[in-house]
Amino acid sequence: MGEVKTTCEECSKDFNPKENPASKRAITLAAAGTGAYVGSGLGIAGGPLGAIAGTVPGGIAGAAAGHMLDSKWVTCPHCDETQTV
Repeated sequence: MGEVKTTCEECSKDFNPKENPASKRAITLAAAGTGAYVGSGLGIAGGPLGAIAGTVPGGIAGAAAGHMLDSKWVTCPHCDETQTV
């Protein structure tokens, strides 16, 4: 299989969109934080054991969503322009 190449819309140079792992970590952490923040205002019924705050489940769901959505945005290493793929 060949190397994946994307052409930047701003500078018209080719680059591999999978070369920047820092963006995946940043987007995943931001989404996890957002999910935890939203989840902290929610309660999850636990049946006969009571209920729990939605902070941890919200953080997990946010991190999973951020990890999946990260492939939609890339940053050009030549001009630092962020674009969708």
